Amino acid sequence: MPDRQYPSLKTWLIAGLIFVSLFVVLHVLALKFNDDILQKKQKVEAAYLLRHVMQQARQDAKDKRVVVLGSSLIGQGISCSEEFSDSSFRQIRLSKIFLNTHRGVLKTFTEIHGFDSLLLHPPDILLIEVDQLAYRIEQDQTLSERFSTGAVFLRNVKTTAAFGIANYRMPEYCGKIIHETIADTVWETNTHWQPLTFNDHGEVHPYLQQLQKLGVRLVMVHVPRPGVSEAAIHTGSREKEFLSVVQAYQQAYGMEYWNYPHLLPFTYFYDQGHLNKRGRMLYSNWLYSKLEKESR
Repeated sequence: MPDRQYPSLKTWLIAGLIFVSLFVVLHVLALKFNDDILQKKQKVEAAYLLRHVMQQARQDAKDKRVVVLGSSLIGQGISCSEEFSDSSFRQIRLSKIFLNTHRGVLKTFTEIHGFDSLLLHPPDILLIEVDQLAYRIEQDQTLSERFSTGAVFLRNVKTTAAFGIANYRMPEYCGKIIHETIADTVWETNTHWQPLTFNDHGEVHPYLQQLQKLGVRLVMVHVPRPGVSEAAIHTGSREKEFLSVVQAYQQAYGMEYWNYPHLLPFTYFYDQGHLNKRGRMLYSNWLYSKLEKESR
């Protein structure tokens, strides 16, 4: 029986060099163009949700109308009005405009003229995820996360291509409801929370001023993360910078800050930042009760 033939060492080296080269090229392209492509994808998603919110604005004139703007923390963490029974919070009509990312949410909303739409059909209360005004997230990427960045880049290219956008599955109006529970774990040390200043979102300020003049109640809302995570974020000088930004918006536009009063264990979350179904209902009941109380 003849000996099995294996590729030579030279062949393996050439194949490995080709693979590494392709990976480097893909990663460089992802770093260079992913933000632009993601921004285009986000605009389509945000505009889709905004149309739903504006349709509700014309249908629910008698109810207390609340619009929430933010990231996936909002999408997964706050229940829509439709999730409650007819007897629960019947005077509150809450709808959400959210993006499944933490980056560029307010920029995207401004570029699709979302604030202009709200000025035409102003809600009674506008809730804005406080993290969007106060933080910028930066991450140190591991090798596996760099592979993931390239994969996301390729998926976004396909999604935003002319042949793919028509079949793209838009986000659910109420966001995903996830039942899983994260096991006890520790805070990810490769996530860096960089505090923003009051002027970092200057493009939003004229709209906040106009909404305030129209009598819209403006609120910065805090969506809880696991207690360990909250303790890591809100500490020392970072917490002082966070509070200074909150106070600046309070003074400039009369914005309120609604902070969930309890630290929650991991059993209320499906990952290190997002509420699961159990946490979603706990937090939403608190938020709707506050909306109902504050609206009287």
